[in-house]
This record gives sequence, C-alpha cells and structure tokens, in this order.
Amino acid sequence: MNYQDVLQFWFGEEEETPAYQKEKSRLWFGGEPATDAEIKRRFGAWVEEAAAGKLREWEQRPASCLALVILLDQFPLNIYRDKARSYELCDLALPIAIRAVDRKFDKELSPMQRSFLYLPFEHAEDLELQRRSVALFRNLLQDSKSSFMKDWMQGNFDYAERHLKVVERFGRFPHRNEALGRLTTPEEKAFLAEGRPF
Repeated sequence: MNYQDVLQFWFGEEEETPAYQKEKSRLWFGGEPATDAEIKRRFGAWVEEAAAGKLREWEQRPASCLALVILLDQFPLNIYRDKARSYELCDLALPIAIRAVDRKFDKELSPMQRSFLYLPFEHAEDLELQRRSVALFRNLLQDSKSSFMKDWMQGNFDYAERHLKVVERFGRFPHRNEALGRLTTPEEKAFLAEGRPF
C-alpha cells in the first residue's frame, strides 16, 4: 500500500455534487460499524506503522502528508472508536499538520483535502490551536469558489467555531472524559446531558 491508497479510499474521485457530499459524509462521519470494520481491516496495520514513526517520509510532500494525517487523525476514530487510543493517535497527527500548514502544503490541496489537514487543530484541547483552527477554516471558506463548496465549507467553519466554544468553556472536550479516565464536573455533566458534544 502507498499513500495514494489512503487518499483514494477517503476521497475517491472528488465531485462538487450533493450525491458525493452525502456518500462521503456517511463514510467520514456516519459512525457505522461496517465502516469501522473495513477501515480496521484495510488500514489498521498502517495506522500503527504511522504511529511508530515508520512513515515519516510521507511528510515530505503535500498529498502524502495529508494521507499520513488521515492515518493518525481520522482512521483511529473508526478503529478505536470512543477509546483513549484514538485520542492518543490524534495527538500524533497534530505536529505533522502544524508543520504541513507552516510549509503551506495546504495551499496545494483541494478544499476538501485541506479540511482534513486542518482537523487535528480542531481536535486539540488547546485554546490557541482552537483559534488557529477557526482561522484556517475561515480562510478555507473565503477561498472557496463555487456556491456549493462555500455552503459545504460554511458548515465546516461553523463546526470549528463550536469546537472552539467548548474548549473556551471547559478547557477540554467533556465527551472524551470517560474514555480518558477523567472526572466529569457537574457543569460538564449538564452540558453532556444536552445530547451533543459540540
């Protein structure tokens, strides 16, 4: 397998159509057990290779760097759903994403690809990184050309702002507390009782 296998599985042939958006949103965010199982079967060993630092050469180019970020930031959310390991691996993706953005790799990617390069910032329990996430998603929205893509990226920007508000309020993401063995405060319990993590 090479980095192109990761990108082909995750993005396929990109289209600015409602059908593509629906299909990929189901893959990316649907949380379906069959999807989790497929990602574990196809990419589980590669996730651990990436975690062990054995794919560092992928950092050298924008597309392969994005694939490395997806291996560490997205696939663990499927493979280790609601487990501490998923968040540990997300943390490994963050410095890779920071270096990529600092080198302007994001400017060589499509809008959809850029959004996944920015997600490690959005997943960080750090206020400054959350602010940077919002700035990155704001720029992505402003750079979007078509009305379809603007609508799609508006949703991504709104979600980034909601992540920021949670970290501003609690300093962390309360929905991770159980997996990470953290005590949940009364205020966090009330927030979680509302039924949505963001």
